[in-house]
Amino acid sequence: MFLYLPGSRARLWLYAHGILRAKKIDIPVISVGNINFGGSGKTPFTIYLYNLIQKPACVLKRPFRDETLLYEKYKIPVFEGKNRLKFALRAKELGYKVILLDDGFQYLRIKRSFDIVLINARRGITGFLREPLSSLRRGDLFVITSPTKGFGTCKLKRRLSRLVRDKPIIEAFYKPISYVDINGNERPLSYFMGKRVLLLSAIADPISFEYTARDVGVRPIFHIKFMDHHEYRPRDIAKLQKKARLPIITTEKDMVKLEKMHLDIDINALKVELAIEGRGMLNEKIPSL
Repeated sequence: MFLYLPGSRARLWLYAHGILRAKKIDIPVISVGNINFGGSGKTPFTIYLYNLIQKPACVLKRPFRDETLLYEKYKIPVFEGKNRLKFALRAKELGYKVILLDDGFQYLRIKRSFDIVLINARRGITGFLREPLSSLRRGDLFVITSPTKGFGTCKLKRRLSRLVRDKPIIEAFYKPISYVDINGNERPLSYFMGKRVLLLSAIADPISFEYTARDVGVRPIFHIKFMDHHEYRPRDIAKLQKKARLPIITTEKDMVKLEKMHLDIDINALKVELAIEGRGMLNEKIPSL
C-alpha cells in the first residue's frame, strides 16, 4: 500500500522540472532521510555522522522535542523548526562549516551536497511510503538499518540495487553498549541478562527495539507502546508505576523526556550506537565534502 499524496508528487515534479528551485548554501549540506514513514534510525545515524565530521557542524530538524533533547544530550548544536532554509542561512552566518539535515530527503528547498537514504531492514521498501520508489534515484548513498547483527537483508539489498543501479549500498545495525538509569548511572549489559523486564517505547518502530532488547538477553513480558514522539503525561506515569514491580527498559529517545519528570521508578535506557558495515565509504566521502 502506498500513501504518498498527489500534492507531494506535484511538488516533486515542480522541483524536477526547475519550476521550483532549491537554494544553494555555500557550505556542505548532508541530508539524512528515508522514504518510509519513520523508524529507520535517522537520529542515531546523524549522531554518527556528526562525530565523523572534522569541521564545526550543526543539525537542522523538524520540531520534535525528544530528538532535540537527545541531540543536546550528546552536545550537538541543533536548530529546530519548520523553515529549515532560514536556519541553514543562520547556521552559515554563525560560522558552522557543515549542515546535517535530519529527515531531509523530502525537504527540497535546500540544495544538498550529499543525500543519504536510510531503509529499515524489517520494513523494507513496501507499505506506507512518503513518495514513489523512483524518487530513490535522487539518493547518493543507501544504508539498510537492522535491529540486530545478522538480520536478513539479502533480498532487500538485491531489490534496492535494481532500483538505484550503481549507487552504493551499505548496512548498519544497532549495537547495544550499556544501560543508563534515570539518574545517569551506567550499568553493564550483563546487569539485566536473563531477567524479566517491561519494555517502554514511544518510537516509530517498537518491534525493532524488541529485537535489540532480546538480543542482549533480557526477557520482556510486556511492552508498553505509545505513538512516536508521544509526550509523557502524569497518567502515563501512573500506568508505569502500577507495572513497576519489574525493571523497565526504554530507549534513549524516551529517557530524555522521562528524566525531566524526576520519577522514582527503576527505569533504564538501553544505550545503543549504529555499527556501520562499509564505514570505509563514509570515512572517505563525508570528511571530503
